[in-house]
Formats: sequence, structure tokens, C-alpha cells
Amino acid sequence: MIGAVLGNRYEVLELVGTGGMANVYKAKCTLLNRNVAIKVLKEEFKDDEEIIKRFNIESQAVAGLSHTNIVSVFDVGTEGDLHYIVMEYVEGITLKEYLKDSGALVWNKAVDFSLQICSALQHAHRKGIVHRDIKPHNIMVTKDDVLKVMDFGIARAVTTHTTKLDTEALGTAHYCSPEQAKGSYTDERSDIYSLGVVMYEMLTGKLPFESDSSVSVALKQIQEKPVPPSQIVPTIPPSVEAAVLKAMEKDAVDRFQTANTLLIELNWIKQTETAPKAVKYTEISEEEKFATKKIKVDEAVVAAADKEKAEEVTPVVEEKEENEEMGTKKKVKGKGKDSKAKKPLTKEDKTAVIAAIISSIVIVAIMSFAVINFIFEDMLPWNKKPANEMIVPDLVGYHFDEVQKKYDDIEFVLGSEELSPQYKEAGIIISQTPDAETTITRPFKITVTVSKAAKEVKVPDVLNLDVEEAKRLLEKNDIEYRIVEKKNSTIPEGIVTAVNPAADTRVTAGFDVVTLTVSAGEDEEDDKEYAIVPNVVGKSEAVAKSMLEEAGLKATVKATNSDKPAGVVTKQSEPAGASLELKETVIIYVSKGSDSGTGEQGGNGQTGGSQTSAREVTVYLPSDKETAVVKVTLDGKTVYEKTHNCSEGAVSVVVRGSGSQRVITYVDGVVKGERVLDFE
Repeated sequence: MIGAVLGNRYEVLELVGTGGMANVYKAKCTLLNRNVAIKVLKEEFKDDEEIIKRFNIESQAVAGLSHTNIVSVFDVGTEGDLHYIVMEYVEGITLKEYLKDSGALVWNKAVDFSLQICSALQHAHRKGIVHRDIKPHNIMVTKDDVLKVMDFGIARAVTTHTTKLDTEALGTAHYCSPEQAKGSYTDERSDIYSLGVVMYEMLTGKLPFESDSSVSVALKQIQEKPVPPSQIVPTIPPSVEAAVLKAMEKDAVDRFQTANTLLIELNWIKQTETAPKAVKYTEISEEEKFATKKIKVDEAVVAAADKEKAEEVTPVVEEKEENEEMGTKKKVKGKGKDSKAKKPLTKEDKTAVIAAIISSIVIVAIMSFAVINFIFEDMLPWNKKPANEMIVPDLVGYHFDEVQKKYDDIEFVLGSEELSPQYKEAGIIISQTPDAETTITRPFKITVTVSKAAKEVKVPDVLNLDVEEAKRLLEKNDIEYRIVEKKNSTIPEGIVTAVNPAADTRVTAGFDVVTLTVSAGEDEEDDKEYAIVPNVVGKSEAVAKSMLEEAGLKATVKATNSDKPAGVVTKQSEPAGASLELKETVIIYVSKGSDSGTGEQGGNGQTGGSQTSAREVTVYLPSDKETAVVKVTLDGKTVYEKTHNCSEGAVSVVVRGSGSQRVITYVDGVVKGERVLDFE
């Protein structure tokens, strides 16, 4: 692989890592002059559909993510049987290596690292992606202590499907959640559990559960509680420990329910925690905050208040009543020797009593309200001041028109429009300033860069043209290009001798790069003879050999698995138009054929005994489908019909006939092309 050039732009420099199913290389992007990392699927898995599917899942999962703490994916491609992903090249080491070198981290550094990982998870979860393999091995640390989450190889979109614990999951059982260990339903909270384990390891330098086998560790994840981190490192603040243990709760409903909730808690710890405190984290729901509760009042205070009110109000009046007519005295029983007879309460007295009682209730209510208001000052809605600050939302991946409607209080400034490898539709936000999750003050203003609409164009036929004319035609179609000069004794200097991709191939304007091989003229000291490589792709083995021999070259045949008809050349080792020394060897890869095709066309592409020559028909596949049925008819007769994966881009079908015959191509039953071919 070292020295190979993938996709006509990525020059492989060195092997930097290897994993279970892929190798990672450092490479240089010749177009943008920057280093990249290329993950290449190992050769032994090239025919393993399940592994290829998993490999593709990773590229699809990360392609829609754009975050400071997530390794970016730039490109995805295939080169023959080679599958690769082009990613951001991160200078640094894994968090696992970092912890091996440094041991346990001081709690505030561990919190800072946790914040970065949690922020990455929050972004992925918002996009509907659960990582499912969070561990220090999958997190890079740069020299500036910036963390980058990578390896979404077993990530998947949030669905209701149950996920079983397979061999790979057992391999990382030290970090998997209890529900993963049991093969139960997993969601965002599974990532939160794994992050809790990583936090535990950063704080203590140890894993919460150890054993001789992965299965035993998985059982411990399900059944056992971890030793509290403070028993290993006593200086860990209780609030930090409480956050870790809450993230690692066995039951998912008892954990932080979202990465955002954990992010808020970690930010609070970072801002307020300076020394160990006897603080236990409790998460208060909105219902609990504002629920009606009984307020305990000191009984002595109530008794004193009652006594005071009793002394202020005289319910009865003691007096003597003289009955002059009877000449007798009526004695009314009173209190003590100075007691007077009781008088019934007047209407005014009753009103005063009721007013006093109401007053007491109001006073107690006001005092209670003051206490509640003081304790829950920041939680109560009536205490919220007009928001002069806000956390910037993550806008990348959303349409500019949508965010303008959604956020009324934000002024959006359209900075520029650029082509994007991820978003080919116009108007999608591809970057923003300030970044997501940062805090800004009023007036709220965010500048965004949006995507331009990408367009597909055909590569013009520039073979054998002067290089300046070829460049002009490519630029006219907004096609990027690069020039490779090569000595050629038979073709004048400055003439295009080879084009890759070939003419009529569909490419994305502004992104795909066309390589022009240009004659550098004859080397005066070179007395060797050269030959021009013909294009033999799509030809039969016999015809291809004959064409190469006529050009003065040798042919070596290699059989290959292909959905092309048996005996048809699927690719060649040297590009058409290349200049080689006479008698040099060109390897041609010949299809073994497939039994899945239907119709009248046989493995060699013949429809009968009267055909005298072959022609190649190209059918372009739709980009918005996974598979499509391609059919080709020759004068009304079906000569080719087969289902193709749309990732192929285009299908070349070899048809044979004589004289002039009408060829019609179909995709999923819809006519895509119709023309008359002249067979020689």
C-alpha cells in the first residue's frame, strides 16, 4: 500500500495503526496539500459482505457529524476490491495510551476531558447516532489536550431494534453497559454508561470491573456495583463521584437521561467545585420543583403566635347585671375575683377575629414563600431575568431557511456559499461562527456558511487534444483536474495521452478530480521504443489480447469475480492511453461470470450466431436508491437484465450484433436511453 495513490489524489505514506478489520494509513491529499488518515478494509475481508456492511456503516454514521471533538470524515471510496474511508489526520495518542503514561488524572482534568467526550456524544445523539463502543482506545488526545472521538464502526442510528452482544462487544466488555452485556435494547444512555466507566478510569487509574475473561467482566457489569471512586482516590469531590456513579447506574432509567443533562452537570462542577464538599447530586424534575408541598413550621412559634392573638381578642366580658324591677342581683360566673360577666360577640368583633386569622395565614404564607424563593431562586420561573446570554445551538446539517424560522431571537448572517463533500443540496449549513455549545451575549448573532448545489457533469473527450485545450474544456464544466507529465517517444509534447476517469463518466463538479496524462515529449537520450495502451475494458478476453498484441504489448490474464458476463475484461492494470515500453505486460482482469443474470444474453454477451461484433453500452444508476434493475434490449429482444447496487455508479453492458440495431436501456422499467448502434 505504501506509495499507492487512491482516488487519484491520496498518496499513502505510512502505516500508523491496525485494528480487527482495517488498517489505518497516513496519506497526503495532493489536491488540498494536507495530511489525512485513510482506513482501509483488510484484504481478507474484501468478500465478507457483513464486514463490508459494517465498514460502510461507519462512514455513513460519521459523514453527517461535524464537531470539534469528533474525527471528521472527508471522503469514501473503492479502488477495485479495496474499500477505504478518508478521515481527518489527528496528531496525538489514544486516551488509553495517555492514561498508561500519566496514570489517574487530577479530578478537574478528568472533568475537562469528560466534558469534551460528552459534548461529542451530545452532537452524535442529536443526529440520531449512538456510538455503542465508547472507550479510551477510540478517543484521540492531541498535544493541546483536545479529545477526538473516533471509530464509529459499530455505531447505529437510534431504532427500536434489539442489539445482541456479539464477539466484538465482548472484546470491550470493560466499558459496555449492562443492557449491551445482556443483549437488550440500547440507546443514548448506553453511551452515557460507557462514558461513566471512562470517567471512573480517568479519576482512579483503574477499571471498575476486572476479571480473567470478557464474559466474567460482562456479568459484573450486570450484577455488581463499582467501588466508589473516593475509596481509591480520597481527594475526588463528592459531586464528581456522584456524577460518575449516576452515569454508571445499572438501570438506564436511573442514569442521566441525555448527554446534555450530564454536560450541564459537568459544567456546573467545573464552575463551582474548588474543594471536596459533602454534596450529593440529586436530579430534580420540573414536577418536583414546583409541586405543592407541606411546609414544616416550628410548633413553639405557632403556640406563641396563638397566645398573642388570644390576648389581643376578648371573647367575653364579665359584669354584674342589676334587675331593678325584681330587686335582686344576677351573678355571672367569671375568671378570678375580678372577672366580669361575658358579653356575646358583636358582628364587629367576629369580623376582627376572622381578619386576624386571615392575617396570620397570609404572614405564614409570605414567610414560607420567601424561604422557597430563596432556596430555589434560580429554578423558579418568575425569578428568571430576561436572557442576556444563550448557548449557541448546533446548526450544522440543517437548512438555512429552517433555522431562520426556528430561532426568532437570533440574527443569522449568511457568510458565504461553498461546495461541500457532505451536503450537495443547496442551503445546508456547513459551518458556523461562533461554534456550537459556546456562550454568547445579546444581540445574538451567528454567521453561517451554507452549501452550494453540487452538479454532476460528464467528462468531455479530451484525449489526444493539446493540454491547454483540454484544460479549457474541463474548466468550462467546472471539473477539477491535475496534470501528470510523462515522456513519450511517439506522441508530441503537450498532447493528452490518457484521461482518468474516461470520457463520458459522470463526476461531481468542483469535487471529483480528473487526471490528465500529458506527453512530455521524447527523451533525446532514450532510444527505447514505446507503445500506447489501448482501452480493452468491456472487450472479450480474446479481443483484448489481440488488441494488446497489435499495440506491441503482452497480456497476462487474471480471473476475477464480477457481475459482468463471463469472459469480459472488467479492468486493466495500465490506463488506456498510457505509454509503455514495447513488450511490457498489461494485466487484464477477466470476469468469471454470474448466474444471477436473466434474459437471452449468454455469459459471453452473445444473442445468437449471426453477431459479428461487440459494442459497449453504459447505463448510469440513480443516486437516490440502494439497488436498481438494469435492462438492455436489442431490436426489442432483452439481451441483459440484472439488479445492481447503485453505489457502482454506472454499468457497462457489452452487446453483440450485426448491421444497424436499436438499443434501448432501462432502469427499474423506465427508459433511460435509446439509440441505433452500427455493428461492424
